[in-house]
Amino acid sequence: MNINSLLPHEIAEGFRGKQVFSWLHKQLVTDFALMTNLPKADREKLSENFTILVPKIVKIQKSFDGTKKYLLNFGEDKIETVLIQDKSGRKTICASTQIGCPLTCRICATGKMGFKRNLTADEIIAQIELVYRENDGVENVVFMGMGEPLLNLENVLKTIEVINHEKGLNIGARKITVSTAGIPHKIIELGSYKKQIRLAVSLNSPFDEKRSAIMPINKKYPLPLLFSAIKKYIDLSGRRVTFEYVLIRDFNDRERDVEALWKLCKDLNVNINLIPLNPTGKSKYAPSSQKISEWFANQLKQNGINAVVRRSKGMDILGACGQLAAKGSGQPPVPPQSRH
Repeated sequence: MNINSLLPHEIAEGFRGKQVFSWLHKQLVTDFALMTNLPKADREKLSENFTILVPKIVKIQKSFDGTKKYLLNFGEDKIETVLIQDKSGRKTICASTQIGCPLTCRICATGKMGFKRNLTADEIIAQIELVYRENDGVENVVFMGMGEPLLNLENVLKTIEVINHEKGLNIGARKITVSTAGIPHKIIELGSYKKQIRLAVSLNSPFDEKRSAIMPINKKYPLPLLFSAIKKYIDLSGRRVTFEYVLIRDFNDRERDVEALWKLCKDLNVNINLIPLNPTGKSKYAPSSQKISEWFANQLKQNGINAVVRRSKGMDILGACGQLAAKGSGQPPVPPQSRH
């Protein structure tokens, strides 16, 4: 039985459980024998009853901008996890929650893989702690890697309980973000979650027809259902929601799009991250130009919506948003940007 996702009281009663948990998740040891303040008999008993799951590092790629992409192996299954560092030195782990993804979004490499299975809580925790250990700590964790986190919500929440625990990594709840393509009933469920984590929703169009063209999940959960759930989430949690909006040339970056977007968001406690499309191989879609991206952001700001253009990191190693495919590859063809 893997021990990674167990809380102190599930490991052992009282102080001993807290000791073991701290060794695992603060000291980040991967061998019970190294828990030197435990009696030898206790260490032997732990070894007999539990295993500490540690993924195998298959490959590490480093981008010119400092981003690192880890190809990790859990048995026969591979995932990718990304470490991003900003100019101030703050580090963020972009963690995966599934092997593949069932949502088949047209602008995401993971969606083109097909879906194999959910990661267990032990596996999600193990990937985070491996990257944490390899990089002398991190400040933020975002569940924006491979997979749809809300379709594996139980294991995602187990992970959050462990990485937020004061006896472990103690990553603040407000430093943890769960991203979703939009599963309404799970968004509402997350609204009642006691910890002050952040929610990000991939929106990408204010029109059902366009959103469905690139995100088939919208056919099942169209915008009225999604926004009803987001409003309930805000009411339940009191927390702001971030919309992720991938800018696609001549598809969702026109005046009609920005006008519909600000009208859709004007009465909500939201902010919008604008992300020019990252290449994922052969595609009919291309990123909006920098000029159009900035114009789009300014239009939103002028109408009272907090918006910012995000510049992707790790594109040269296929480590940016939408590029993970568990292949350990890099250097994609970059489509030309529009000049309009």
